[in-house]
Amino acid sequence: MGKLNNDHLEEDLSKMIKNFSYQDISLGALTDLVSAYLPLASKEKQMILEETDMVKRAEKLIFELKFKIYSLQRGGSSSTLLN
Repeated sequence: MGKLNNDHLEEDLSKMIKNFSYQDISLGALTDLVSAYLPLASKEKQMILEETDMVKRAEKLIFELKFKIYSLQRGGSSSTLLN
């Protein structure tokens, strides 16, 4: 699928999620997959991927998602989160 298009982020994520069988994917793999496709800066991606505890890794990803949503709701540009 490649990188997500910021204009269609919700639609692209929805399509990606529908293609998965949740019984066959671990929390770590799901976290890594979502992190890889989100338009986050390299620094944020690295921070997430360096965490070895899968629950903490997922929590870091959730924090980044909440920050991105908050920023977009406030009229901020998601380009500040890009590489």
